Amino acid sequence: MTTPDANFPLDEYQALHSGFGAVELADWSSVTLTGADRQAFLNNFSTNEVKKLQPGEHCEVFVTNVKGKILAHALAHCRDGELVLITVPGQAAKIIEHLDR
Repeated sequence: MTTPDANFPLDEYQALHSGFGAVELADWSSVTLTGADRQAFLNNFSTNEVKKLQPGEHCEVFVTNVKGKILAHALAHCRDGELVLITVPGQAAKIIEHLDR
């Protein structure tokens, strides 16, 4: 078993290592898409089958431009009535600008 970073509490590390923990992503970026066509819309801009996701499911996606260049990496989480992209800090504005085209 590997050891945790000195700044990470041992009990939280052990919970994560055993598969029963949670990490707050307070500084991470998120983009929420709504509307009846949200999944089909994002499916056209990403590398995974977002349109097949059911509420509670998620998948990893790369958001690309029309030439296939990767613009962002995210986790797409499907909820009732919305699709949420979770990505690293500072990416939301770039993703929103691209999707608003």
